[in-house]
Amino acid sequence: MLLFTPGPTPVPEFVRVAMSEPTIHHRTPEFEAIFAKTRTLLKEVIKMPEVLMLASSGTGAMEACVTSLCAKKLLSVNSGKFGERFGKIAKAFGIPNVEIKNAWDTPASLDSVLEALKQNPDIDAFCIQACESAGGLRHSYEILAKAVKEFNPNIMVIVDAITAMGVEELDVSCVDALIGGSQKAFMLPPGLSIIGLSQKAIEKIEERNIGFYFNLKTELKNQVKNTTAWTAPTTIIIGLC
Repeated sequence: MLLFTPGPTPVPEFVRVAMSEPTIHHRTPEFEAIFAKTRTLLKEVIKMPEVLMLASSGTGAMEACVTSLCAKKLLSVNSGKFGERFGKIAKAFGIPNVEIKNAWDTPASLDSVLEALKQNPDIDAFCIQACESAGGLRHSYEILAKAVKEFNPNIMVIVDAITAMGVEELDVSCVDALIGGSQKAFMLPPGLSIIGLSQKAIEKIEERNIGFYFNLKTELKNQVKNTTAWTAPTTIIIGLC
């Protein structure tokens, strides 16, 4: 049987060789230098002012972004399994959620997004996939993000780009949080999620200080110093670097 999915992808031999070196401690100058280089390279790839790496799958990064950036009400687009997940995260944390539910593989409608914003002036975060990998749908997230920011520049735009980051150059001009995962285009084992942040997102994170393990304020405080709040997935980060 052949299973065709967007990941986990095969890990190239040169990456496996790099990860086969003896494990180094995450609180050493040696690893901090690798972490610093990796942060710099990721910023170049995603073209955002800040980047965080979490020891989690992409779902952990989705949870962290929703809880850290949504204080009032979430607007999410559900056109497949992963769009549905944003709504489930909101429900788990008691966050009011307006869900635009489409048939699978149906692109998000600009009119439906704007109508939801007009009907719900308390929406402060918008979530969508760049690519809904459950069916291979590519949303025109750039157009929607621009419209959301024109409607209200303070709404946080969260884009799940787990199957898009590293595949194509992504327009992040109106994006506040861009989510990626190690096991897709980066061709690494699962276990590392990536979040690119805008300056507005950084300010919101600093204000809210939400959560414990997935507290992005705690991670931001540590990662700007080239370390992590908790144990880092050192082997995967070495492979990424």
